[in-house]
Amino acid sequence: MRCLLVALIFISLWALFSELRAESSTACPVTTQVESTAIARAWHDDVINRRNPTKLSDIVGPEVAHHAAGGYPKIMNAEGIAAMMGDFLAAFPDLLITFDQFIAKDDFVVERYTASGTHQGPLGRLATHQSHSHLDWYQYISH
Repeated sequence: MRCLLVALIFISLWALFSELRAESSTACPVTTQVESTAIARAWHDDVINRRNPTKLSDIVGPEVAHHAAGGYPKIMNAEGIAAMMGDFLAAFPDLLITFDQFIAKDDFVVERYTASGTHQGPLGRLATHQSHSHLDWYQYISH
């Protein structure tokens, strides 16, 4: 049951990057497949693996549509996402993302990665259980 809850939390957090700025009044800049893949990689590598939330201001727009559960607002900005990631990384301080595959077409990227970490602190209503999770994920990213 705990693994299922952890899986749902991971899905919730990663889903926020899908449909990036879909509901924003600001149009997204046109990017190449290489640029779109670099943005997807930066989200996980810079923000999560390197614990650098300031990178969010470089890769997200003024508003991001958050399409996932977790009690966070539906529309967020870079500061709100950084705070949410701070909560998550406090609960999983050893979280590490490893990249398995990127598939890009136009401004869409499908990313396959592995997330692993130990639940060492509370996260919302999910109590600490000190178990290590190793999860394989697919994420669809668009802007």
